Amino acid sequence: MGLAVANRLRKQGFKVLLTRSSDKTVSIEQRIQSIVRKQPVDLFLSLHANSTGNKNVSGIETFCLHPSLFYQGTKNDKIVSILHKNRNYLYKLGITFADCLQKNIVQFAKKMNPSIVDRGVKYSVTRMLLGVNMPGALLEVGFISNKNEAKLLAKSDYQAFLVKGICKGVCSYFKELKKKYNIFLII
Repeated sequence: MGLAVANRLRKQGFKVLLTRSSDKTVSIEQRIQSIVRKQPVDLFLSLHANSTGNKNVSGIETFCLHPSLFYQGTKNDKIVSILHKNRNYLYKLGITFADCLQKNIVQFAKKMNPSIVDRGVKYSVTRMLLGVNMPGALLEVGFISNKNEAKLLAKSDYQAFLVKGICKGVCSYFKELKKKYNIFLII
């Protein structure tokens, strides 16, 4: 799906960088280093299929960083406060991106799966999101631990709908910010 998203976005004029272009295992640390070397990048997406021990859980969810997850400093702690000001701006852009992604991917997923669960946007500290210095989101396209959702995720036509939703979410993000895009990175 990552390759399909990259191809579709390239056709729309985006420059897309991938940390991997085949189904090989690359450690999180290697992926983060790859991102750092490829800067400047305007936007970051980490694309995943979810899994849990509870086989009944299903749905699409998007994770991003939020300022409330971190120590912000106090009036007496001006250095920490200044350092967080820039990060908070990136987090707010990441929240906007996560909202655009979630809304659009769920909308497209419903075309083939009307009962899809919209698990929403959630705030979480993940190594992938902490490792990059740009707005970003971690998208879980469904649960492979859920038998019905795993079957859907294996179908190319369902994947195509998800890809369209992801791409529309990316475009919506830039449209909402009234910003011209430059580089979009998928992991």
